[in-house]
Amino acid sequence: MYILKNIKKIFKDFVLEINDLHIKKKQLYVVTGPNGSGKTTFLKILGFLYYISSGEIFIDKKKVNYNDKEFLVKKRRKIAYLFQNPYLFNASIYDNIVCGLKIRGYNNYTIKKKFNDVCNKLEINNLIEKNIFNLSGGEIQKIAFARTLILDTSIFIFDEPVSSMDEKSINNVENIIQSIPEEKESTVIVTTHSKDQAIKMTKNRISFVNGKINNVG
Repeated sequence: MYILKNIKKIFKDFVLEINDLHIKKKQLYVVTGPNGSGKTTFLKILGFLYYISSGEIFIDKKKVNYNDKEFLVKKRRKIAYLFQNPYLFNASIYDNIVCGLKIRGYNNYTIKKKFNDVCNKLEINNLIEKNIFNLSGGEIQKIAFARTLILDTSIFIFDEPVSSMDEKSINNVENIIQSIPEEKESTVIVTTHSKDQAIKMTKNRISFVNGKINNVG
């Protein structure tokens, strides 16, 4: 899926360095590390939201050319990306969750079916009629997670998806994330501060410290 070689992403006061990393298809990877260690920068590189300063990235055996805008757009469309601080549109819960499907041209029957399925899976039917401005932090994360999960993509990237959720919801979302590689035949990369959560979820663990990979596996 991804091969990263001699990667550097240079900011004014921070440098992310990855010498050699392979991410396989249809696997779950959990990325850990303290605040400021490079987790989110790493995800944004994988999501083609950040350009690299130097090095090489291959995806599906093709070298990424950042000057090829058509290539980048095509690859971005295959990635479902949940940001650490998700933003909800000033619209209904339904429209927030299904917006990605509408953009991709799904028919109304399929959209409604997928909406019902994701709401049942996340146990958020009680939120459907709520105003987005009355949602708690954990409820916002659930809606944003549903908006990401509902998509049919080959890569799912979740940045701290459960940080504001209650324990029951965290367990449910963890189980859903673990099921994605098999159910959707997709690659999943998720970040967390919790080493225990990472150990619980997968054997594929990537640890960052001060912008460098401290451990893999």
